Amino acid sequence: EAGVNHPTTRPIEGLTGEGRELLRVYAAYTASLEALAGASLADRAGALRSARRALESFAGRFDLVVHYGAYELIGSNLELMKSVEASGTRVVYLVPHHRSAPAFAYARDYWPEMLGTTASDIGGAASDRALGDRLAGLYDEAAAPPPVPPGLVSFFHAQGAAAELREAALRILALHRDEKIPLGRIAVIARSLEPYAPLLAPVFAECALPFVTSASVGALREGRVQAVLHLGRAALGDFDRQPLMDLLRSGQPRLPGSDPEAEAHAWDRLGREWRITRGFEAWTRDLPRWIENWEPFVPPDAGPDERSQAAAFKAARLKQARSLASAVGTLKRLAMPIRSATSWRAWADAMRDLCAALSMEPRGPKPRNPRRASSRMLSPTCATSAWPACPSRARERSPSSSTLWPRPPFPFSRPGARQSAVRRTTAACGSSMPCSRAGSPSTPSS
Repeated sequence: EAGVNHPTTRPIEGLTGEGRELLRVYAAYTASLEALAGASLADRAGALRSARRALESFAGRFDLVVHYGAYELIGSNLELMKSVEASGTRVVYLVPHHRSAPAFAYARDYWPEMLGTTASDIGGAASDRALGDRLAGLYDEAAAPPPVPPGLVSFFHAQGAAAELREAALRILALHRDEKIPLGRIAVIARSLEPYAPLLAPVFAECALPFVTSASVGALREGRVQAVLHLGRAALGDFDRQPLMDLLRSGQPRLPGSDPEAEAHAWDRLGREWRITRGFEAWTRDLPRWIENWEPFVPPDAGPDERSQAAAFKAARLKQARSLASAVGTLKRLAMPIRSATSWRAWADAMRDLCAALSMEPRGPKPRNPRRASSRMLSPTCATSAWPACPSRARERSPSSSTLWPRPPFPFSRPGARQSAVRRTTAACGSSMPCSRAGSPSTPSS
């Protein structure tokens, strides 16, 4: 992905013997990958490289191409953008940037080196944003930014995607009730909707909030499929905490002798407090042993009640640690066939059997209509290009359009009812600034 193909092994000043050996290994690695192209196989970088010729002619159809949201590009992506530039089409980069903040020192060097240009301010982009005006203090321990005005931004703690969405839904209800803000003017923005997509409908339905969302296509957004992905990542890795806890929190696996969904938050908190990030032995052997040898702090002058409460607290944590160890042990035992599979067919069969053993297979009769079946696989949300959306018009759209309208879990009061919107946005830290070889963008940014 660095965009470096067949690196030479010519002498380079200061390069060690290990460095020269690394270049030889890398040259053999890239040559092996490129040899697969004859069999129509490629990694992501190879697929992007093969698309460059077609991309140049395709980009020539446009008057303007805007690349949004990144303050640097890896080599293979930079090659793609240079192919777009080679088409003669004007290219503008909208990038997070700050002229003096230490956090953006690397970004300030990147654009002159890679594209021979520097960032320029977007005209009329001044604002009172809580973050943008304080970026200069980021990574500067001596900085003293002004206090945030009351009510401009709120912070809260939540464990898991469902808890985060629930906090957002409650905030929407408060804004609508107390400040009379129409739902159609409220948006929930996330860097990625992947972890939230299957939870949007049930969480928002709890609060009777209608909504539209750009999370619209692909089985990867369906809760059961995400749980299977977490299962594979946990079992094939070494039980990394994030996929493991996301799996247990999902409510999908059924483990004998425990209720993962009910205990997952306590398990997650236990792993964080004891700083376990991964490792089968860490979950099953070390954590219970550590808690057995741990004593909660009790003041020297504590009475019998306090000492009894401390003993009960330790017993509860030890019980949680042992139940977590049992759950991880069960997952590893059931996952042994996928860890030992030597072919795609054996892996797929073992994965199917594992899902069946954990009761994660789809239940109920197989749908007769494939189109309706694919709709039900999606999280029951409405994805439209309009915002706010009109439910009655959304149903009238062609099945081939971008709108999918599975049966919503909430009633709409009338056609055209206002709805809150849930959108995905790319990462943008701070003020967006254009970076263009052809000068400033043609239109002001909002």
